Amino acid sequence: MPRFTRAIYPGSFDPPTNGHLDLIGRGIRIFDELIVAVLQNPDKDPLFSLEERMEMLREITAPLGNVRVEAFDGLLVEYAARRDAAVILRGIRAIIGTRREENPACLTPEGSFPYAGA
Repeated sequence: MPRFTRAIYPGSFDPPTNGHLDLIGRGIRIFDELIVAVLQNPDKDPLFSLEERMEMLREITAPLGNVRVEAFDGLLVEYAARRDAAVILRGIRAIIGTRREENPACLTPEGSFPYAGA
């Protein structure tokens, strides 16, 4: 029996872009469920409020059946564990981005977390 795979696509999405939508489209073809996790960061001054970003994402992902849009704060790995997500989906913009995203501080206590760059 195939295993159900839930992935999380985290970001600020300020604003959501065609690049974000492209990665969401790729993710829903790979994973059974994709959670678009909108970061709630009080240290940043976003262009759009959290509610506006979530509403925009819900509107553009409405035709896609296996996408949920949620807000999160705190550590991504802890959020992923609470959502029972096996994969974190990220777009790779540059080598600098991968170095930061592969930081060992982002790993689980077991020392690993599945990572899918697209």
